[in-house]
Amino acid sequence: MRKSLPLFLVSLLLMQSILSISVQNVEATMGRGGSTDDFSVTDISINSTSASQWIQPDGSVMLYVAKGELVEISVEVKRGGASLQGSNATVTVEMVHPIGFVMNTTSWSTTPLLGSQSFTDSFEWEAFVAHSYLDVSNNELSGGIIIRAHVFNPSDDRNENDMLEEALPVALSRDDMDAEGDPRDQQLPTASEIISSSSFDLLNPSIPIFVM
Repeated sequence: MRKSLPLFLVSLLLMQSILSISVQNVEATMGRGGSTDDFSVTDISINSTSASQWIQPDGSVMLYVAKGELVEISVEVKRGGASLQGSNATVTVEMVHPIGFVMNTTSWSTTPLLGSQSFTDSFEWEAFVAHSYLDVSNNELSGGIIIRAHVFNPSDDRNENDMLEEALPVALSRDDMDAEGDPRDQQLPTASEIISSSSFDLLNPSIPIFVM
């Protein structure tokens, strides 16, 4: 009995050491950071019943609004990895004037996201400031209010995809075209409209007045 007791204690200590090493390995494998806790902003979308599409010289389409119109801005964030334990993040969206002034800040929290899950939320913003630039030599529209979206999670150590920006051109005003004559010419302007708008483009039949 006396000989077996020390042997039992030695065996117990050995098992405890093995269990401790195993737990440390599991914790290292499930450690924070990396792709498991990588949250990213994947999309910014602009929705407005009054928004218009501007056709660029290369055929691409840019959305723009006029000053005073309401815009719904949606932001999608995603958690990477394949974790089965939920974790939430804070999303912050800033409306930034090109000179660097932050005009509006909105934030919300996501639901607890598993690995590879996404979350989308939105808010409304009134375009009370106009900003855009129209190159009249080729009718290319650029500039606008910058929509800057951030996502934050304290365990996220991969920050290169935590922010996404999207420009929203805002015109001073916009008037619908008033075509005359043949119904087939409904996309063509009257002579007075051509003279009054240096930003007229046959591919863009409305007459927005952009900030030059």
